[in-house]
Amino acid sequence: MRTSKEVVNRIKFDPNYDSADFVIGFQDSDEIAEIPFDEFDIETIPFHRIRYFKKNDQIVWDRVNQLDLIFGSTTKKKEEAKIEKQKRNKKKKKNQQKISNQQKDNQENKDNQENKDNQENKDNQINNDNQINNDNQINDNQEK
Repeated sequence: MRTSKEVVNRIKFDPNYDSADFVIGFQDSDEIAEIPFDEFDIETIPFHRIRYFKKNDQIVWDRVNQLDLIFGSTTKKKEEAKIEKQKRNKKKKKNQQKISNQQKDNQENKDNQENKDNQENKDNQINNDNQINNDNQINDNQEK
């Protein structure tokens, strides 16, 4: 995050900024006071006491909340971190879904194999029963 001194210099010397639009919030004893930017004097208010800058009543730099809309030095990093976190969460969710689908597929395959095995066992049992019946009939016929 850029320092309050860098922000002061940017507002003073950057032609894209009108210093009359800015107010400085600073620590004054045990409270925060505000002063128009054009009335700021480093002899009266040291840089380390500056807490925030406002432009048209909107805070654009805030030491405590790590906000820097003047240079964009913190918002860009925070936004990039937020996007990166969203990507990680999306990838994690996708992987969890993939694992869940694989587990379902594995269970279905296992169930299908069990059904197939059961059917083969039934078929084998029927074949065995039929063979025994045939053998019994042959034996009965031979005895007669």
